[in-house]
Amino acid sequence: GDALRRLADHLHIPQSQVMAVGDQANDADMIAWAGVGVAMGDASDAAKALADWVAPPLAEDGAAAALERFVLGPD
Repeated sequence: GDALRRLADHLHIPQSQVMAVGDQANDADMIAWAGVGVAMGDASDAAKALADWVAPPLAEDGAAAALERFVLGPD
């Protein structure tokens, strides 16, 4: 989480414009800090609890689904 915050600050990207995708308990701080926190469908309970959205599992291209939903939009 702290590394993501520092990178966003360095690049002058507001927190609200940052999306983080993770699947393990060590990703929880990053998921919680991001403007949009995404946990993979097969993520740990800790990651899912802090996520704004739970994506499909990795085997079902969950990260791509998150990018399409929150970055690329429906078009």
